[in-house]
Amino acid sequence: MSLSQLRKTLRSARRSIAPVEREEKSQLLARNLARYLPFRRCKKLAVYLSLPEEVDTSPVIELAQLLRKAIYLPVIDTRVWQKQSMMFALYLPGQTPLRENRFGIREPAVKPGNCIRGIDIEFVCVPVVGFNNRCDRIGMGGGYYDKAFDSRRFQQSKLVGLAFEGQQADFEPARHDVAMQAVITEDRVIERVPRGSSTN
Repeated sequence: MSLSQLRKTLRSARRSIAPVEREEKSQLLARNLARYLPFRRCKKLAVYLSLPEEVDTSPVIELAQLLRKAIYLPVIDTRVWQKQSMMFALYLPGQTPLRENRFGIREPAVKPGNCIRGIDIEFVCVPVVGFNNRCDRIGMGGGYYDKAFDSRRFQQSKLVGLAFEGQQADFEPARHDVAMQAVITEDRVIERVPRGSSTN
């Protein structure tokens, strides 16, 4: 199965999750994230405002507020500012004005000059359509995270996927795909194991 076909299959399965079940799973995921040491230690956190079919990120945002972390959201309508098609803007829940981008995702209504690069943020929560046991990622296909966190350029950012257990699949990533360092689900924390490493 091609990655595009697998993406469609995984999205269809994700949409079939009942709203109550989605909320319960999202709360459990946030609890697992709360126990994850790199999350607890970070001062800057990037997250995203979820679409209805995705993991609900509101519990994650509430947790970050409680721990007094600086929260950033992706902004993709930057007209490729500073060679970046996606930047990140500071987000103050209930205060930061929002707009819908061309994909229907809410993002801060700010000018590109008020954004920072993703590689300047320590801990980045990444939306996931599918993941494998090595923490490779299938996204929505736009390539925004792959470009913003090109592995040749980012050093300090820890990319962590938020996903439901049912989104795990067996696949080989595309060459340009940036790998995640971990995936958080409602059941566990999965950390990346480099290729060729023993899991014993």
